[in-house]
Amino acid sequence: MNMPHDDDYKCQSFSQTSHKGNVTGKSNEHYVMSRMLDHNTYPWAWSKCSRHYLTEFLDAGHGSCLEDKPLVENLITDNNIKDNPNKQPGEIFNEHKQCQLVFGHDSKLCSYMPVCRRLWCTTGDADVEGCRTQHMPWADGTPCGDSKWCLKGACVLKDLETLRIVDGGWGGWGDYGECSRPCGGGVRRSLRECDNPAPSNGGRYCTGPRVRYESCNTHECDNESKDYRSEQCAQYNYDNFNIQGLPKDVQWVPKYTGISPKDRCKLFCRVMGSSAYYLLKEKVVDGTPCGPDTFDICVNGACLPAGCDRRLHSKKVLDICGVCGGDGSTCHTQSGYYNESSYGYSTVVRIPAGASSIDIRQISPTSRDDNYLALKDPSTNEFLLNGNYVVSMFRKNVHASGTILEYSGSDSSTERINSSRPIVSDLIVEV
Repeated sequence: MNMPHDDDYKCQSFSQTSHKGNVTGKSNEHYVMSRMLDHNTYPWAWSKCSRHYLTEFLDAGHGSCLEDKPLVENLITDNNIKDNPNKQPGEIFNEHKQCQLVFGHDSKLCSYMPVCRRLWCTTGDADVEGCRTQHMPWADGTPCGDSKWCLKGACVLKDLETLRIVDGGWGGWGDYGECSRPCGGGVRRSLRECDNPAPSNGGRYCTGPRVRYESCNTHECDNESKDYRSEQCAQYNYDNFNIQGLPKDVQWVPKYTGISPKDRCKLFCRVMGSSAYYLLKEKVVDGTPCGPDTFDICVNGACLPAGCDRRLHSKKVLDICGVCGGDGSTCHTQSGYYNESSYGYSTVVRIPAGASSIDIRQISPTSRDDNYLALKDPSTNEFLLNGNYVVSMFRKNVHASGTILEYSGSDSSTERINSSRPIVSDLIVEV
């Protein structure tokens, strides 16, 4: 479930909280995900690190493997337990039987050791005297004195009320937190806890969502020419992560093609000028579009539906003019032809920012007429497609000007560049 051991480097940033609730700043007790058991083991609680990673795992929707209800007969193999479902295990198996279950048939309790905290047992070997332990407590319900039994490693008064099954109930929703983005469509979240009351003694945990999200800061950013994923990759510029072969002044750009749909909300970045790419972050920032060809956005590592208004679960779409929620009446068609002949690259047209439903075609009797379409970014004067006399023969997607332009490939009888989404910066078409 994606949880590292408590001493893993991933847990170093988490200050440890003891089962008594005090922040210690160090791991002086071993929790469920401890790499080993010793006298500090407290096996009834998760560390702060484990709670974080387990919650992230489940909130991201990866917990479907837990939804099937296990069959009791597959879990319980001892008839004593089946016949006494309401009894504590220590009431069914005395301390000597517990030793036998752990260390073998001839093992017995070392009676001179402290009760409840740790189960110390004889070796069960006549040739080797002494006691040993696996640093686990006596089973809950084991008698430890007059009207007392063991509970979570402590000898306490036997009070059946403390074992009453309590089903959990949701508390109220908390306030929404900060927006993940200052503009361009961010996300903020609100939490509630299963503490009204908290479940105990095997009671049902609360069902339903623990976190809710809403859109925020959906207004456009001042400069939309650089997409948000590009900004996140650029934060790692000049950091080569000590990867052999990468220069110290490496520049990172988003990797879009060839990424599995389930990984769209991970930050894959490509080395500029190279096909090499790496996973630089497990999750993009909430509110990042899932891709350049969709308005759906990433939330906690999952791709959620959104409209063109950058709002979660919105149904708004672009009209033919590229207007969100429009009726197609705010634009007009601009068309033209180019039939000049000259050697080298010739400029056909400069398409302005905001243009949508772009369709560029190069029609010829044969696919090998030595005339090819090309695209250039006027802000950098660099080619985006078919530049420097190197032509792409096959179909491909061109990521440019905040959108995706589809290219048919030069080997097609009708060479074509088209895009339905509006572009956010000028493009130059050359031939």
